[in-house]
Amino acid sequence: MRRIAKSILTAALAVLIGGAAPAWAAGDYEQPPVLAASQILPKELLNGPHHEVAQRVVNDGIFNHYTVNSKYGQFKAVGITALRKLVQEIKAIEIMVRVEQDKAFAKSFEDSGKRTAGGFKSLAKDPEKTLKGAAAGVGSLFDRAGESLFGSQRSQAEGSRTEDLIGFSKTKREVAEKFGVDVYSANQVLQQHLDKIAWAEYSGGLGLAAALTVIPGAAGIAVSATGATRLLNDVVATTPPPDLRRMNREKLLALGVDRDTTNLFINNPVFTPREQTFLVGSLEAMKGAANRALFIKVALGVQNRTQAAFLSHMAQLHAAYDQKIAKIKSFHPVARILYATTVKGDLVLNLPADYIIWSPRVGDVLRTLASKQGMAAGPKGKQVWTVGRLSPLAAKNLKAQDWTIKQHSESALFSHQKEAK
Repeated sequence: MRRIAKSILTAALAVLIGGAAPAWAAGDYEQPPVLAASQILPKELLNGPHHEVAQRVVNDGIFNHYTVNSKYGQFKAVGITALRKLVQEIKAIEIMVRVEQDKAFAKSFEDSGKRTAGGFKSLAKDPEKTLKGAAAGVGSLFDRAGESLFGSQRSQAEGSRTEDLIGFSKTKREVAEKFGVDVYSANQVLQQHLDKIAWAEYSGGLGLAAALTVIPGAAGIAVSATGATRLLNDVVATTPPPDLRRMNREKLLALGVDRDTTNLFINNPVFTPREQTFLVGSLEAMKGAANRALFIKVALGVQNRTQAAFLSHMAQLHAAYDQKIAKIKSFHPVARILYATTVKGDLVLNLPADYIIWSPRVGDVLRTLASKQGMAAGPKGKQVWTVGRLSPLAAKNLKAQDWTIKQHSESALFSHQKEAK
């Protein structure tokens, strides 16, 4: 009787929102599964010389939660995109450790401590006097210092204001770029080694570029990228966070996002400078797409770095879709995410998800989108693109509602291919 009642209620809700009753019942929903890493990951991600992913992978209905063991500790990664990033970071840590074991590094690190200690002591004793003196000495960089000290709110991922002012943050970004890692990463082990090497490089005595040429495996450590992704990576690596925030603010205002919404987004400390810049850059790239400001409004509700990375990645996927597959006409809200409509009249969900099961949240989204079909200008086609894949039951139910499914979408969206397999 309970199942019958649920079925009747589901049908009634669909009618109330203007769509036909779905072909599935709420009682068919799946529970998040536990997966085996060896069955879902490519070999290079599963294990390597310096890491191994634990076999037990817990799925939450959208993302896989990975545990990665290494000699540098145990790490967690939510989603395959985060896992790829973590594996790269572990490779980089290994190279960093080899650099730190070099005699030249030990001497440079010792020198860096001697050369910077006095400056920090002065700053701690009389910060106002020290900051004024530093600002006066850097000339054209005064505006940057003012923005850094008193302007937009810093993200949670940035270093101290002092490090910005003395130029250490710039050195650290350069070091991170050489190792092919995100300087704003939440990986604390990576950050410790980045700091150590950056201080030695900052002192002027390490010569990191020369050191990397003699360390086995170091030559290929930097991650290659192409096109817009490489351009944005270069911008993030070479531009101080205050300047990135200023640039992103100007771009959003140029896109027609109102000033209050723009400032609230720019000052959201959950977004790292990289995630913020990639999100804004993706919106800028989608020329002609209406309602791009919806991404920024959704971003105001982001509460943690996982959500911020998800939204930034979603924007990148849509920008790639716009460039490679079909031009996006407009964005529209559904639940707490967005879907797009194309100039061809198709409805598109572009999701950076690992493994989507048939769950109430997915059912709710589809019921809402089903109501759009009753409108005079309903979609010609419906597509769901996902970085990972759908469970067999989720795929079955979507196909029953005439959805076209594109799994492992990054191979099509970030390559020269035209179709996802």
